[in-house]
Amino acid sequence: MLIPYVLFLSPVLTSLMLIHHQVYTTSILDLSQHDLEITIPNITDNRFWAFPFYDFYGNNFGSVSIAVVSPVGTYLIRRASDALVQPGIEYTTPNALCPYPKYTGYINFPTTYGSLWNRILVRQNTTADLDIVHSYQRNISITPVPRQISQPGTLPAPPLTAELFASNKTGTAKLLDLLARFAQFNQPEVLSDAYRVASILGLAGLAGGVYTPPAGVNLTQVVGAVSANAGLTTSTPKDTLVLGNGWYTGTSNISGNFGVDYAVRAYTAETGYLQLAEDIAVYPVYKSGPAGDALEGDEALLFTFSGRPPVNVDGFWSLTLYGEVMFLFPQHLPLHTNHLRPILTPRSHRTNTSSPTRSPATKSAIAPPPSASTTADSSTAPTPAERMVLFRF
Repeated sequence: MLIPYVLFLSPVLTSLMLIHHQVYTTSILDLSQHDLEITIPNITDNRFWAFPFYDFYGNNFGSVSIAVVSPVGTYLIRRASDALVQPGIEYTTPNALCPYPKYTGYINFPTTYGSLWNRILVRQNTTADLDIVHSYQRNISITPVPRQISQPGTLPAPPLTAELFASNKTGTAKLLDLLARFAQFNQPEVLSDAYRVASILGLAGLAGGVYTPPAGVNLTQVVGAVSANAGLTTSTPKDTLVLGNGWYTGTSNISGNFGVDYAVRAYTAETGYLQLAEDIAVYPVYKSGPAGDALEGDEALLFTFSGRPPVNVDGFWSLTLYGEVMFLFPQHLPLHTNHLRPILTPRSHRTNTSSPTRSPATKSAIAPPPSASTTADSSTAPTPAERMVLFRF
């Protein structure tokens, strides 16, 4: 089922980390009983669009997008294990034996269940531009078709139903109960790691589709330890690219498609669920609070761009503020743009920096990302808490 979000998403929609200037169409994909055909419309006006596909565990294992010069058309979504191929996007090439392939390509899923979060750029927040985007959304379709290829001995998976998600447990125990139920039908993307993952899950009490809590285990303490360990993992030098001016980003191996880096994937699921892989987006991060400039209630950050962010002609950039729990922070300023919009905000929307409460921090001039200095502005500053600013390309 396709669920189009026909207006801009707002801070009250907290299903995942999203941004204001794209319109989304989402779908939960169930390959337990059949393959799926997806039709990607011809988006003719050179605006950014992407169809990122996520496996059951949140890996963006492949995307069909203008960013990677993907052809539009009809693709077959299938399990990689059925076709005995590697997970990812496989494009078809016309040849003498098949001059007109039925499918533009194949979306080879590593798991039985997954999701799609299509996004299309909105260039101007006007009825005319939104109508154009909505017309593209209406031409997206997903249709079940009989499975083309299957392998003998494959464990039959149940279709996704409300009953399958029912559990008499709560909290973390419920999540583990559901994981035990689904894990046997959703192997790791790196198939050679399947035995090790199954062994770890077995030690945690997940086996044969059932979760049995190990004796003497305090789940609250376990969750805290896992979260702390994941955060430390993402901050190691080998997984961090320092960009200057207080900004950093993760390396490609921990960006969107995580392979066997399960701790990093867990941290990303907690702080920025369903991250795009590096071939579609780059996420420089500036973090205030313990890892950056702590702000008081009457202060704000002033971002100064020493140059236009380098994006492709069909790309865009955005500067987006997230609150304490990493969802969109309510604000009235248009803090995003793309290659068609002016890089400077209109004067009536500029932050008031005439009376700073302390001297701005001096940082080296590197562009991008922008430098950040602290100034007084009680009208726009959030309450004192840890917050994160995400700068997208």
